[in-house]
Order: sequence, then C-alpha cells, then structure tokens
Amino acid sequence: MFFLFLATLPMTINTNVVFPIQLPRQVEHWSRPDSAQTITAQTIFDYMDGAGELYLGFRFDSLQVVEYTAEGSYNLLVEIYYMQESDDAFGLLSLDLDGERIDWGAAPEASSPSALYGAGLLRLWAGPVYARVMAFQETETARRAVLELGRVIAAQCRSARPPKLIQMVQPLFTNAPLKYFRSHLVLNSIFYLASQNILDLDLSVEGVYAHEGQMKVLLLHYPEARRAAAAAQFFLQSYLPDHQSARCGGFYPLESGYCACFHAGVYLILLFDCPDIDSGRQWVQTIECRLRTGDRL
Repeated sequence: MFFLFLATLPMTINTNVVFPIQLPRQVEHWSRPDSAQTITAQTIFDYMDGAGELYLGFRFDSLQVVEYTAEGSYNLLVEIYYMQESDDAFGLLSLDLDGERIDWGAAPEASSPSALYGAGLLRLWAGPVYARVMAFQETETARRAVLELGRVIAAQCRSARPPKLIQMVQPLFTNAPLKYFRSHLVLNSIFYLASQNILDLDLSVEGVYAHEGQMKVLLLHYPEARRAAAAAQFFLQSYLPDHQSARCGGFYPLESGYCACFHAGVYLILLFDCPDIDSGRQWVQTIECRLRTGDRL
C-alpha cells in the first residue's frame, strides 16, 4: 500500500533560493525522521570527504539530507542541493548524463525538471535544485519509492531552461552531450588540464565542454573581456611552454593533435587534440557565428 503525507522538515535555508522542499513522512514502507540534516559550505567536508569540491565548484547554498528507514530493510537516502541559480543545478546533472530518462510530463523537453535513473539512484535537476535519491538496494518497490520522492521534489520547484551558453552552442553538438562547469577542479574531473588554475576559473566564469570526435572543445565566458585576454595569455604560457611565441589564433602541434586558443571579447574558445588546422578554424568560426547570432558577441 502506498502512503504519501507531505510535511515540512525543520531546517535553516536561504529562502531567496527556494523554499524548503516538503517531503512525505512515509513512502511505500519507508518513513523519515522528524527533522532533516542541514549541510552548509562550512560543514560539507564533514558530510562528504573530498566530494564536496564538486558542489563548491558551483554556487552552492546548502544541502538537505533525509534518510528513510524501514524495519528489517535497507534505507533510502535523499540529498537535496539548493544552489544559487538554476545554471548551477543544471551543471551538476550535466556532468553525468548516463541512465534512464524519467519524464513526469511537468515541463517541455530541454527544460527542468530533468531526471536520470539507474541502479537505484535518481539524479534530478529542477530549477535551482539538484537532488539525489538513492536506494541502498534496488528492487521494484524501491524504484517506485525513489521515483515518487523525485516527483514530489520536482513538483515543488519552478521549471527552468538550461544556461544560455548551453542553449547557444547545443545545436552545433547534436551527437555530443555538453558539460557545464565553473571550477577548474570540476573541469579537471571532465578533462584534465593542469594541477593549477591556468584559465583563471572561478564562480564568476562559466564554461562548456564538448567532445567532437577526437577533438575537445572548451568555451569559456568571463565577466570582462580584459580578464578573458589575460587568461588566454597565461594559458598559452603555461600549457605551451615549448612554444614561447604562442599567441591567440595560432595552432600548435602536440602529441595528440593541435592545440589552439581564440579570444573573442568576453569569450575564449580552446581546442585540444584537433586533427587539422582547417577543420579547427572552421569550428571556431562556427562557434563565433552562433555567439553573434545570439547577440552574445
């Protein structure tokens, strides 16, 4: 028998981001405690050693943790990450797009909520919320409970579109999922560049990573053109030390292909493992054209 009673869990959260999600007291035969655990940026490493860097690499506000239990059974874990903006929650989901797509019919395609399920784990983007709902053992009953908890969370969040930068370039990469990031540590988890932050990435910079054939493409959006230009120069000096005269717009051979960095206003376009110069230049021109079409240049 299925029971669902919504009740607000006591917690402290920035209500400018989103109102606290109301979770059911019981789902299937699992029930939750009266209060939730609240995690902040100051305590996130006490909750998850090391992995906290991933969430702090976006504009993280707080985390609500609730564990559902049932006598003689495994537990269900609910983690609700409240981010400053929808873009940040989208970025977290974009880092791993494997799994079965779940459609609750609450929003059009290419908007939130968007959810992926696999092996007892549901990952959800819903406006400024990123959520993980996990069954410690996957069964059909657990799947129903996990999906219902996800639906309840999604229903309380406003719908949102992907980041504008993603919307601009998505049509160019129809066969390649785009990953959205801000931190150089998150970038390194996608595509290792260097131990140091040689692109001057922080929470004010947004980036998109795409893999087109063997070529890797990075598109970076800085708050100011001069900062983008400075980042380009530091990148060329750091990443291409054997090419002392390296400059924006040039193609430089490495073991796995050409590397290039292009500066366009507040944007940097970087190519790695590019198979040839002609196709690389064509890709850059196409990306710049998309940015101009969308009034981004």
